[in-house]
Amino acid sequence: MMKDFTDQIISCQFDSYTEECEDKIFETGYEGIEPVILKNINLDSLTTIHISISYFNQDFTVQLCELLKKNKTVSFLSLESNINLGDFGAGQLGDMLLENKCLRTLGIGGNKITDLGMELIIKSLYTNNSLTQLITVNNNFTMKTVKDFLAVLKVNKSLHKVLLGTPRDTSFMGEQESQQEIQELILDCLSTNFNICYLDLVN
Repeated sequence: MMKDFTDQIISCQFDSYTEECEDKIFETGYEGIEPVILKNINLDSLTTIHISISYFNQDFTVQLCELLKKNKTVSFLSLESNINLGDFGAGQLGDMLLENKCLRTLGIGGNKITDLGMELIIKSLYTNNSLTQLITVNNNFTMKTVKDFLAVLKVNKSLHKVLLGTPRDTSFMGEQESQQEIQELILDCLSTNFNICYLDLVN
């Protein structure tokens, strides 16, 4: 039988945080702490989930994404800088985005996600038409992900704000040939997608 950690995780992350937390989940984990279990948690009254700098395991990721697939209330999900998320977690999030119709903002920066994980996120964006903001900065993907992402933006018209981040295989903004290629891809993308309000590839 899995332990219910509901009371432990429905709390504010910082003492200085003043916003009411009744409709939010904030959880910060530390190495050696027993992992949070979501089996007995109902997310239907929540609008915001923010989990950062945590050591949650793969079971936690699977449970969270399964709960979010049919969820109709959570619009903000931030999973920034979590030690064990990586490509596995990105894959679970990609599967979730294929079904979820409510989530508007997804932040997955600083999770060591490579091209493999980003490919699964990008694949979901060809059919997901509810996500409006995506933050993937400080991960470990390459120029391939940048090109694939600009390609999906020609099809996906729901994303309005994107902070992708700099690929790890090159400082492309400083190399003339690569810079020109990216500029051409961006122009091609923006020539068909008029809904993008903010596109950042260098954070």
